Amino acid sequence: MIFMHKIQRFNYKQYEIWRSHQCVEYKASLKIMEERVQKIRLGYVKPTIWLLEHPDTYTAGALTQKSDYPESLSQMVIPIDRGGKLTYHGPGQLVVYVMIPLTERHKDVRKFIESLESYTIEILRAHNIRNAFASREKVGIWINSKESPNKQAKIAAIGIKIRQWITSHGLAININPDLAKFDPIIPCGLPNAKTTSIQTINPQIKKEEVIETAHALAHSFLSQYL
Repeated sequence: MIFMHKIQRFNYKQYEIWRSHQCVEYKASLKIMEERVQKIRLGYVKPTIWLLEHPDTYTAGALTQKSDYPESLSQMVIPIDRGGKLTYHGPGQLVVYVMIPLTERHKDVRKFIESLESYTIEILRAHNIRNAFASREKVGIWINSKESPNKQAKIAAIGIKIRQWITSHGLAININPDLAKFDPIIPCGLPNAKTTSIQTINPQIKKEEVIETAHALAHSFLSQYL
């Protein structure tokens, strides 16, 4: 399997947590994720959460429209089969891929999304970002921001795929990415939406600290399902 030598695996009784310490090309990660999901479906491997970063990439979910990005970016946009619209991934953004089976009592897509939202908000609260919230009208995690035209700024994105009740894709938290990379696009299909990051709010918070928090809180997230 490509790039597996760059993945640090933490093997627990009921699941694995993976961490990549170098940026992983998006298409390579997609291949790894799809192969892992298939093996989870067959019962060959454990459910898995993967913490990683990507090099500069724009991904277009199933609802993306061509008007969401300029023609000049068309060669850089990767169409994918998760939900949602267009988003940017790049260094300084923590991506969390969640590959788990939803058993009979957990076959509720809305509740799964809400649990991802809660997990993301808990990561932010652990670093004293206490005004983060989820919105039914605007997918993702937001904070109150005086600088944004609508007084809100997006700090994390959520986009999932569920096939035969196995989840894939997940969430992306802006720790310290180059926020200018969001400027050419309409992120998640929301015109005038401002994007922010953890270090914009508090420059003292280190990226590795946030990744450690995401790893630590993944246990309680997974305990809901496994």
